[in-house]
Amino acid sequence: MARWEIDDNYRSTLDRLDDDVQRRIRREMVENGAKVLQKEMQATIESKHHVISGSMRNAVAPAKVYEDIDATVIDVYPQGSDPRGVSNEMKLQIINYGYFHKASGRRQKKTDYFLNDSFRKKCEPRILAVMNATFAKCMEELK
Repeated sequence: MARWEIDDNYRSTLDRLDDDVQRRIRREMVENGAKVLQKEMQATIESKHHVISGSMRNAVAPAKVYEDIDATVIDVYPQGSDPRGVSNEMKLQIINYGYFHKASGRRQKKTDYFLNDSFRKKCEPRILAVMNATFAKCMEELK
């Protein structure tokens, strides 16, 4: 959905640190940013009136953290399924993008592109602020 990258000032500082310390700091930054994104997604789902049982909104959570040499990534999306067995992620995708009926070739559900650029622009400053604060805290701990 969205991607935030560590800017060059942080990257140059991180490059001077041990690999394990780099990974720990990046992971902590991403996990804290994901918590903010989770709250923003839940609030947006609620404000757009896409809550029937609440299972989709409540299922929004960070998934497993993926790490490689240059990147630390975490996905935030509705996980699991509701009591009827319907995937919460699929419900979000249908609300956001709609679906087509194969026989008629027409859109069957009105879409609400609420996870778009304006959503990203709205939550990006909060996420970056949390990630910056986490970076500063971690660097303070290293001193």
